[in-house]
Amino acid sequence: MRVIAWLCAAGDLPGRRRQHSVLLVLDLDGTLVHHTEVSGPGNNTLCTKEQWFFIDVRPHAQEFLAFAMERFDLVVFTASTQEYAEQVLRILQLHVPLYSRKHCKKVSDFYEKDLKVLNRPLGQVRLLDDDARSYRSYPENGLPISSWTGDPADDELLRIMRVLSNL
Repeated sequence: MRVIAWLCAAGDLPGRRRQHSVLLVLDLDGTLVHHTEVSGPGNNTLCTKEQWFFIDVRPHAQEFLAFAMERFDLVVFTASTQEYAEQVLRILQLHVPLYSRKHCKKVSDFYEKDLKVLNRPLGQVRLLDDDARSYRSYPENGLPISSWTGDPADDELLRIMRVLSNL
């Protein structure tokens, strides 16, 4: 089955009203997926203008995303390129607003996620990310998660669901 993802521009939530008081911001690489340049069993293939990638989805990701969509407004915010991120959203069958590298602040050799572009009061925003540098300017908004590099026994998203149940 081919899935076409609905994507929208930054700050634009067409046809959607805020349903929840908390905006949960999700990172992609290391948080929901792992990418590699080497093909493996069961991974998804995507190609950008620059190169091929093979994407593995973190265990329990679909369960986590269903849980999160019921309880929070969701967006994806990645330091990756828009082209790459759009393809990952298709793999995840995730239809939420997307913020990419162009919405980040470059700090030295790293892209920091600028939560102000989300147009929500910062007290209502939580960023789930495996790299604390992503929310260095907003430490009170960060929800750390261990980086996932392909372990099929990983259950970190189940742990995060328990944490998020208390928000």
